[in-house]
Amino acid sequence: MPDKKNILVATADQSVRKVISESLDGSRFKLAFAGSAISAQNQLASQTIDGVILDASIPGEDGLALAKQRREGREFGVLLLLPRNSPMARVAALESGADDCLSRPIDPRELAERVDSMLRRYHKSADASEAPDPGTIDFGGRRLQLERRRLIDKDGSEVVLTAAEFEILAVLARNPNRVITREDLISGTFHREWSTEDRGIDVHIGHLRRKLCANPRRPNLIRTVRGLGYIFTPID
Repeated sequence: MPDKKNILVATADQSVRKVISESLDGSRFKLAFAGSAISAQNQLASQTIDGVILDASIPGEDGLALAKQRREGREFGVLLLLPRNSPMARVAALESGADDCLSRPIDPRELAERVDSMLRRYHKSADASEAPDPGTIDFGGRRLQLERRRLIDKDGSEVVLTAAEFEILAVLARNPNRVITREDLISGTFHREWSTEDRGIDVHIGHLRRKLCANPRRPNLIRTVRGLGYIFTPID
């Protein structure tokens, strides 16, 4: 039997805790709970955590601010719980650095699917860190190491990417000069169906452009194809 995944549930809302406890299979997940931002930070510092379910309304600090603190260099995923369902709230959640978001009321099946998707991305990152002789894709003086899941910049330094950003870039880099639809990117990276309200891919693309393009407002590496998706145009 595979090891249980350690999930930190950071919320002071007892009803939310109850729904999460009943939604996630106890044979697969070990849940820890934090009722404040300080408690969550302490547990993250002292325990091995595979994923965090973070309430945006957690006491002590705004959940978006807490997610942003963990954005770079973390080894676990963050699923942010939103108090309402709106495109602006979802975009703000992803801009904060969360890997995914879910609005209330919580649907148990959707929660389980999103947690599984988040953990798959980070589990692949951990497995690949020990892989020898990684395959690579070179573009514009950079090197994308597919198995080690690293992007090496022109000066030899590492460009820090979240798991979602890496997977999106990997899909695009494997298909240069070809339009990749939002549907394909979402199904390949988040393992769920696309909806017209889902702008998460656009937010992650924006993060990649800021990290890779000299002028993100005029991107030449990842271009938008209006109404369809994106095209990766590497420059040698």
